[in-house]
This record gives sequence, C-alpha cells and structure tokens, in this order.
Amino acid sequence: MKIKTSNQSAGVSACLGLALAATVCTTSLPVQAALPDVTADYNIKTVQPPDGTTGIMNLFMNDNGMVVIMYCTPTTVGCGDMAIWEDGAWKELLAPMPRPAARGTLSLYTTPTCPNAFGQMALCFNNPVINGAAAGGICLCHHAIYDEGKYTYIGGYPYYHTRDGQKWYWCISQAMNDLGVITCLAWGEQTVDALGGTHSRGLLLNASLSLFELFDPPGSATTWPAGINDAGMVVGEYFHYTGTEPWQTSANPWEGTWHGFLRDTCETYVDLDVPGYPGLTTPLFINNEGETCGIYGTPYWTGDLWAPGVQGFLLRNGEFSSFNVPGSSWTYLDVITDSGKLAGAYADQSGNLYGFIATPKCGRK
Repeated sequence: MKIKTSNQSAGVSACLGLALAATVCTTSLPVQAALPDVTADYNIKTVQPPDGTTGIMNLFMNDNGMVVIMYCTPTTVGCGDMAIWEDGAWKELLAPMPRPAARGTLSLYTTPTCPNAFGQMALCFNNPVINGAAAGGICLCHHAIYDEGKYTYIGGYPYYHTRDGQKWYWCISQAMNDLGVITCLAWGEQTVDALGGTHSRGLLLNASLSLFELFDPPGSATTWPAGINDAGMVVGEYFHYTGTEPWQTSANPWEGTWHGFLRDTCETYVDLDVPGYPGLTTPLFINNEGETCGIYGTPYWTGDLWAPGVQGFLLRNGEFSSFNVPGSSWTYLDVITDSGKLAGAYADQSGNLYGFIATPKCGRK
C-alpha cells in the first residue's frame, strides 16, 4: 500500500489505495425519531485509576486487549499524563524529549491516541519546565509514534510548507489507523481571525510527512477531526460560520453552529448530529465496520467536555443510540472496537473519575 507523496491536498482515496473499493459511500442518514438507550445490552467493567491520581479522563483499547489511559494527578496542568496496563499494573509512559530538559530527557503531559491493531499510538506531549511554566501551562506540542516501547520522534511544534507557499502548523494528534495515517489539527497565518482567534483545519499526515493533506467539510470555518479507520473514513466536528461578513475580518468570527461530521470514502461529508442535539454532538471514533461513537450534550469548543449531563452515543447502521454507565454523572465514550466492545471514562455522582470497558452480553451488537 503506497502513501501519497504530494504536498498538495488530495483525496483520501488517493492516499489509501484499493482498500476503499469495497466501501459503500454514505450520502445521507435515515430520519430517526427516538434515541434508544443500549446500556443494558453490555456488561460493564470499571477500571480503577492509578494510585495517587485524581482519576482517568480517557480510556482507549484495541481488539488485542491493549489498554491505555490519559489521567490527571493533583498537580497536573496542561494536557494530561499517559499510562499503559502491563503485567497487572499501570505503567507510566513519558515520551522522550528531543533535547535535554531541566527534568531530564522525559516529558510530562503525554496524551495518546487509541492504539491501532499493531499497538502503535501517536503521541502529543510537552515538558512542564520548557513549555508549561514559560507558556502559562498550555501544550506546546511535540509528536512521536509509540511502538512496543520505542519512540519515533516526528517534530516539536513543527510547520510545513505546502506547494502553494503556505506555512502550516499542526498539533494535537487525534487518531492513528493501521496504515499509519494520523488525524491532527492544522492552522496558519490565513486561519487567524480579526480578533486573533485561530480557526483550525483538518489534517491527515504520517510519520515521515510524505502525507500532508488538509481538508474541511463544506462551509467549515474550523475543523476538529477525530477518528479515522483503515478505509480512510474520518469523523469529527466542524464550525459552520453564519455571519454576514467574512469570518477572517468579522467582529464576531464565532457566530454560527457546530456539527459532527463524517467524511466517507467518496470524500462526501455528512453531518452527524444526535437527533435533537445539533451543535451538541462530538463524534470521537470510527471503527473498520463504519460504526461511530462519541459524546453529546455539550459543545466540544466550550472545553467543558467532562461536565454533568454529557452522554455517550453510538451510530450503527444509520441509527443513533445512547450509552451511559449506570450511576454516572457523565459518560465519555472514547472507542468502539471492531469486535463491538466499548471503552471510555465516567464520573460518579461525587465527581470521582474512572475508566470502563463494556462487552456486549450476547456477542457482537
């Protein structure tokens, strides 16, 4: 399978080859009046956070049983920390920095993507001394690929020149499929509005940067891609600007609506909004069966993703359903594996944070 080497934007089908031929293109979703709750169809196992932490914020797993979490400690600022379940215990994973740092050669605040079928993950990470204190605790991104305990460093807060001469910065790895294609955010000088706000674009890339493809749903002023499967189908969220002036020069560049989206193998975009929740739906993951999961009940851009009332959703065979860990104040549905298992995080009524793994009671759903 060859990866596209052109710097110019092109279709996912050009990048991923004949794997797309058997995939049916999606152009619309059926109308759905009700949203059934399927929680009772699963056996749910709670995953306890590492000792000394304030809890699990995200839990990822693949069909081979590899479990990875993003968690917080009492002193965590910025993006988070990462651990893998290994030999019956949590093992903290800190990506190596590309240069010596005040705390040695390891970074803190390492955030992973879900491991692919080979156990590989794309990592976004920073160092609290170099980046946190100097930049007010924000994540100034570095990137690496994790593969069986080894790291391949991609770059630190890099930029990339496309053939039209534009300079693009990229950050926040979201997902990585079995072909090594990673979803990220990208922005450049032309994506800054009159008030200094940054409007991102969707980006597909690989570790060598021989693939660098920018994309947006039609009418998008900001694109936040999330999951990608092996066929190249992408889900995420985008902002549709509805103001009368160009958003680049508008006094209100965030006037508009948010929508979930699916980019299918024909490069057709479909809005993925849970019925009754336009602007409050965030698709996070898509498996190789084309099944999607995520959260609804709060807009992604508020930053308050782990707020009471947030629920998990599934989209299978064109129908939405909800999933919520019993007794939770919110449920964050991170993953639906090819075998139909679910994984994510939740908070109890006291605000304690846990992970969970949910297995279908009667086989694959």
